[in-house]
Amino acid sequence: MTGITPIYVKKHSLKLLFFFYCFFITYRDYNFSTNKIFLCHKNKNGQKGEKMKKISWFLFLAISALLVGCSSVKTPSTEMADHDEDHNIPAIDRMIISMKKEYIQKCYLPVVKREPPENACQTELFQLLERRYHSDYSQDHVDMASNDLFFKDIDAEITKMVRSDPEVRSALRSGAFRSTDEMKTYYKSKYMFSHN
Repeated sequence: MTGITPIYVKKHSLKLLFFFYCFFITYRDYNFSTNKIFLCHKNKNGQKGEKMKKISWFLFLAISALLVGCSSVKTPSTEMADHDEDHNIPAIDRMIISMKKEYIQKCYLPVVKREPPENACQTELFQLLERRYHSDYSQDHVDMASNDLFFKDIDAEITKMVRSDPEVRSALRSGAFRSTDEMKTYYKSKYMFSHN
């Protein structure tokens, strides 16, 4: 459970900060006990106090910075890779793209956004990141960890397809790949996680 609380706080920090900012802006001029204006007093020229202005600007800039940070997350590509004629096996491409899209939505994006883990996939990825990078992981780190975990499942699927799919068996027999391991390495290089 270590590390889950900081992630939860990071996830909801924007909501909390926005709430306090709205509360502050709404009630900064009202004193409930005396029904008088407080904090945002005016000077002789009718202008708001400089301290009040600085606080308001600080809160505005903090919220803006958090919004920029949230928008920096980039979704990895799920486009079909380019192959030469000998290495073109559409059945494998379709399988990998389908699984990658599901992995991105159910596992990759929630973890890169630092949301609390809600399923086994997210938990496994988060724990790997925590072991390697602690809580200071970046999207590049999520890419690398996802490549390790996601392609374990892809390797297992390719092994099944070599046994059962005529198209995949034919590619091996034709010499396009010298072995199943070479086929796995080739497809991993084509579909690795990268957000750049």
